[in-house]
Amino acid sequence: MGALATEHHCLVHARSQAPPKSCSVQRFLKMNAVAAGLSMQLVRSTLERTGLESCTRKKIGHLSVGMRQRLAIGAALQASPRLLVLDEPFNGLDPDGNAWLRESILDHARRGNAVLISTHFLREAELYTDHVVVLDAGKVRAIRSAERTPVRIGCVPVEPERFRQALKEGKVDYLEEEGTFLVGVEPVDLLLFCNRERLGLVSLDLNANSRLENIFRCALNTKEAKGHD
Repeated sequence: MGALATEHHCLVHARSQAPPKSCSVQRFLKMNAVAAGLSMQLVRSTLERTGLESCTRKKIGHLSVGMRQRLAIGAALQASPRLLVLDEPFNGLDPDGNAWLRESILDHARRGNAVLISTHFLREAELYTDHVVVLDAGKVRAIRSAERTPVRIGCVPVEPERFRQALKEGKVDYLEEEGTFLVGVEPVDLLLFCNRERLGLVSLDLNANSRLENIFRCALNTKEAKGHD
């Protein structure tokens, strides 16, 4: 993983560009600054930002995966690019590292910059995602606004057939996965619906499907439906 120093309007954090393991943390940040034409003063601020002040002379090969990830992302942020592209940035980060990355991304966005993230960690990315593009087999399957996509409520009905029929008749949006229904309504509305239709529930999961997971599943379901046409 590493930071590709390009023009300041775009910086790319790419896992394929790994800094040499024999290089020290400080030297790597200096090389990155020189390549991007930046002031050496940014090296110290980057060390502070990433929490790697105590690792200045440490070889990159001796860092943990999470620390190397922090270093690479910190290097990508050195130039304060207008567009920051992050490839699987959550890999190797512990909960504290995730919180650090979350705040770094939000702070960068608050300054008027854009951040493009490629990731499989949908629930973490959902905390600060505005728009989503779903890619599958090299093709764009969906482009959505994350803020306008409802969370689906997971539930297991006592009578699946009756429950399914009631949802269809009521034109309620839902997905079905191995006996579990993912319903696109608010929890209170689902309970009112079940009460009105005299439908019992075995279980109810309020966190069954995040907004990003919902977009992803709907995009793939649409693809499969078209494939059967």
